[in-house]
Amino acid sequence: MEVVTRPGAEPAPQVALSSVAAPRFTTRDESSPRVLVLADRVAAALPACRALARSGHVVGAAASTRSAPVLASRAVAYRHVFPDRRAPQEAWSSALRAAVSQCGYDVVLACSDIDVVRLLETELSIASVPSMTAEQAVILDKGALAKVCADVGVAYPDTYVPDTPSNDAVVAAAVPGEAVVKAARPAALTSQGVVHVAGMSAASDSSAVMSAMARFRAAGLRPIVQQHVDGQKLQVAIIRRAGVTSCRLVALVERGPAEVTLRQLDSSAGLGGDCIAALERVADRAGYEGVLQAEFLATASVGVCLLDLNPRLWGGLSFAELTGLRMTERAVNDAVGIPSPPMPAEAVDRRYHHAARELAYLRRSPRELQSFVSQWFRGGVWDVPPLSDLRPHGLQFWQQVSTRWRLARSRSSLGAGC
Repeated sequence: MEVVTRPGAEPAPQVALSSVAAPRFTTRDESSPRVLVLADRVAAALPACRALARSGHVVGAAASTRSAPVLASRAVAYRHVFPDRRAPQEAWSSALRAAVSQCGYDVVLACSDIDVVRLLETELSIASVPSMTAEQAVILDKGALAKVCADVGVAYPDTYVPDTPSNDAVVAAAVPGEAVVKAARPAALTSQGVVHVAGMSAASDSSAVMSAMARFRAAGLRPIVQQHVDGQKLQVAIIRRAGVTSCRLVALVERGPAEVTLRQLDSSAGLGGDCIAALERVADRAGYEGVLQAEFLATASVGVCLLDLNPRLWGGLSFAELTGLRMTERAVNDAVGIPSPPMPAEAVDRRYHHAARELAYLRRSPRELQSFVSQWFRGGVWDVPPLSDLRPHGLQFWQQVSTRWRLARSRSSLGAGC
């Protein structure tokens, strides 16, 4: 483990790797819980770190490389480098426990599926998000989630789970029409570290289903097959404990496939209310408490249909922070047992604009310019890099360009070899 401290921050009990760092976001409140954010997933970790720093928390960030963009943020007081996903679990757990001991963290936050797997296999003396028993971990299994949903009357795609590889052909033949193939759990701990395959594969016939299942099995993950469901996507998040939801957010994805433009919905009525009620029933049936993010589809046949579930911070966290929900701070307070203030009034129909994604979308669909422009001046919130903390974005952009250049060069070399 490596620790880097900023001038003015409380010194870590080992020699800092760097004595140069940017000034703080705000004055740190030493009475607030100290938070360690697992920071390999930039889309979730960076807004989480900034939100916590704005609220006066002492924030640490841990990533698997020293060049991770989040580690360059001014919001981060302590920087750690942990073993990557290929490392044995005990090496990662030891690094986490050492960071907690050295920097006095009170809670650790997961931002990816890999983080969740690692955390659940680590014995900690502090709070974590998520925290769950083996029984509550049923919400991590997309196959087992089908029964949970059925028990509480929540719509979920028809799901087929092969018991063994020999059953794959039977399952592939049983799925009518279009299907999607996923890993039952997108991340799993093995003797070789954590295996992770995100996303899903669309399939239109049994041979395509078989091929997709084989790819997941080759990676060391158990595949499931679900019937394709059409509908408009909704992003939903709650914080729930002891049967009470203390925070909630529902947003309609107006432009995709990435969350380009979102529109906030009323979380107490209509589609929004249906999503919240369904998510609460699933959480209560599984016995899970804490922050829970989900994707739903608004369908013509069954109403809202649960598609995916994540007991952690998520890639669309920026919207929750920009709308003033302070979702990250509330998740921390919930984990350590500190009451949070009442939710602010919802701004129904307020839009979230991700500047970079909207520009990329317009390059692909220039005819929609008028539609975009008509929404830009209606009191929405904009996700743009803050001028006071540009370094993480510059570093991320450079890494993305370098990766694309290497891939292009590799393809060019392969073509020349032919």
